[in-house]
Amino acid sequence: AYTPLEEGVPARVGRAVASENPKEGSLKRAMRRGDLEIAEKLRSGEVFAPSTTIWAPEAEMGERFLIEISRGCSQGCRFCWAGFNYWPPRVVPARDILAKASEWRARTDKIGLVSTAVCDHPEISEILRGLREMDYRISVSSLRLDQISDELLDALVESRDQQIAVAPETGSDRLRKVINKNLTNDEIVDICGAVFDRGMLTVKLYLMVGLPTETDEDLEEMIVLVERIKDRMLEAGKRFGRAGKIIPSLNGFVPKPNTPLQWDAILDEKELKRRLKWVSKNLARIPNVEVRAMSARIAHEQALFSSGDRRTARIIEAAARQGSDLHAALRETGIDPAFYTSRQRSYEEYLPWEIIDAGLSRDFMQKEHERAHVARSTAPCPSVDECTRCGVCPTTWLGQTDGLVQLQNVSTATRAIAIG
Repeated sequence: AYTPLEEGVPARVGRAVASENPKEGSLKRAMRRGDLEIAEKLRSGEVFAPSTTIWAPEAEMGERFLIEISRGCSQGCRFCWAGFNYWPPRVVPARDILAKASEWRARTDKIGLVSTAVCDHPEISEILRGLREMDYRISVSSLRLDQISDELLDALVESRDQQIAVAPETGSDRLRKVINKNLTNDEIVDICGAVFDRGMLTVKLYLMVGLPTETDEDLEEMIVLVERIKDRMLEAGKRFGRAGKIIPSLNGFVPKPNTPLQWDAILDEKELKRRLKWVSKNLARIPNVEVRAMSARIAHEQALFSSGDRRTARIIEAAARQGSDLHAALRETGIDPAFYTSRQRSYEEYLPWEIIDAGLSRDFMQKEHERAHVARSTAPCPSVDECTRCGVCPTTWLGQTDGLVQLQNVSTATRAIAIG
């Protein structure tokens, strides 16, 4: 429970959401769910697009102009904090992205497009075309496998990119349904093959170990998937006279607040360590594979602080006194980290982060959690007539099709996403 220290401080901080979302992307008014308007106008003219503001060529990625082209993702991957906490997805208009890129072109010929779902942008073709006309070398953050287009691959090849990062998350088709990532191993191999056929022979794979309901058989499927991708890379490499690398990046699953898997416990540290070691060892035996893995200890530390309440602040203070020794800090405070990391939380429990309203209904989150544990997928943030009623959008939007931006999925059907 949470009790404000001063009169007038709300016990729960509400989320402000857009009450108008015109197609050009500007946010005209804002409201709280169920409340009246709280702002007449949040911004005018050009939409704010977070981007590089300080030119520091010596810094990490300092020679590259970075710009966020969209925020949020339509897919609803159940482990993903950014996906759920940035609903509904919003985009920056192509004209504003290209205008900023033009301003920076005199300083650099390198640009990075930042987004949780780069290819979901409804104007991505126009953006890529405009940047290529400016002779920019384009790079992107990790890509959704089902959204990789020929146009994007052409742009990356022109930029002399030799590596691409994608996120299969697991080698098990069943586990992907658990986390609501609706791709099969066959599709993943085919898409990676299209990347290799363009001469980009190095692929980084983001993979998770310790997902809810995971079995040793699921881990074995991960080894098989990486081997299939490696074989496809070597097949393409023969035509280019060189071989690339497959770089699996292994991370332990850490439950995140305000996601459907927030009620799940992280895997026991000893068991997580065993699984990470087993997967790493078996992947390392595959030629042309370079494994990178996080430690089970780090995963548990992340789980402690991401799922902790205000009492975990005492651990941070104690660790500062103890020379960053977390174990010493835990002994000093007497706090049992397993209370926060290693137990399944009940639906009746008031979660520490619920003092902040993320806009998502608890009923929706519980249903998504239940669907995860029976490996049932949910459609992406959809068109009005198929809305999953997650609670983020004001109910008045549900009957206003003009307030939706149509997003063209490269490999499947058109989907619609509300912008806020």
